[in-house]
Amino acid sequence: MHARARVPSANFYSCLMAVKHFTLDHNCLVALERREPEALAIRSLVAAHESGQANVAVVAISASENQQGGRRIANFGEFLARLDALGLASLKIILPMAYWDIAFWDHALLTDDAMIMAETDLHTILFPRSAFSFEDFCAANSNDPNAPKKWRNRKCDVQGIWSHINARRDVFVTSDKEFHKPQKKPALISRGAGAIEYPSTAVGLIS
Repeated sequence: MHARARVPSANFYSCLMAVKHFTLDHNCLVALERREPEALAIRSLVAAHESGQANVAVVAISASENQQGGRRIANFGEFLARLDALGLASLKIILPMAYWDIAFWDHALLTDDAMIMAETDLHTILFPRSAFSFEDFCAANSNDPNAPKKWRNRKCDVQGIWSHINARRDVFVTSDKEFHKPQKKPALISRGAGAIEYPSTAVGLIS
């Protein structure tokens, strides 16, 4: 069965000559580990980084995501080893906000009110029906034993795009359909995301 071709977003052609800075989200790492169809495009982005044709980064909040098997890593060194095993050790790592029991403190940024306001805005765009705080989310989903895990996943998603925007990078690369929904993607771009592309369409933006 052939993979269905992705159609580039409206930003694709306008950015074609200028885009240099790509951010890989956590789904890109998973795609490499599982050798999913998008892995080839991700490898092409990494090769462009190594040849100087592009600047590719990963988000440090990926270290806080549930790893394969559902476990959480104990220290950031484990994440660095994961990147090395995937052939991504040369990539830049961009930092999230410093949240207790989520981010790794030596790889996170101290927050201020403006940062929290921006994050809350992004959360509202991505997850408009979900409470922002852990306490409120768990209270609203008290019958769901997976509520803490779901909240953490959403927090990491928001921190991923926040990190990308805060670092003023050009293209957020993700296969997560939440970021590509027509009612969400334009709003994220208007907040400074630049372009949001699937790995397969992001490759076409390499200068």
